[in-house]
Amino acid sequence: MNAAAEMAYHLKIVEGLADRVLQQNPVLKNPMEDRYTEILQEKKEAIHNTLSELKQEPSMTEELHKNLSVIYRADETDKLLFEQWKRVSSQNNWVNQEELEELEKDMQRMKTELEEVVPFIEEMAGGWEKMRFVVPALYREQARKGE
Repeated sequence: MNAAAEMAYHLKIVEGLADRVLQQNPVLKNPMEDRYTEILQEKKEAIHNTLSELKQEPSMTEELHKNLSVIYRADETDKLLFEQWKRVSSQNNWVNQEELEELEKDMQRMKTELEEVVPFIEEMAGGWEKMRFVVPALYREQARKGE
């Protein structure tokens, strides 16, 4: 499989996981939940745009660069917001522990899948140096450790 196809494969998994988190998420209507679900929706939209872009032009365009940056930044942000929401939900017994663990597994799997995309972004971008503004350092470090 080429780099664009590999990226699309992993991004579709992330999109499915984001859908599942949004569907399984208990609706408590509090500001923390609203913020992390909004960021998750933003990530899904950027993934959708990225998949469309990869179908049209399987190379590193400015639009693809922008959407990939949004995906990774949103993933960083929604992890932090989710952890805050999870801690408060657990302390206040708003959500049972099993549900929280399932949501947490899905959130972690999204990060893992995004780490799997890093080498293909590097290939499409034309090298490690050119992709550093697309993928945050933590994801690049994890991808390097996995090699």
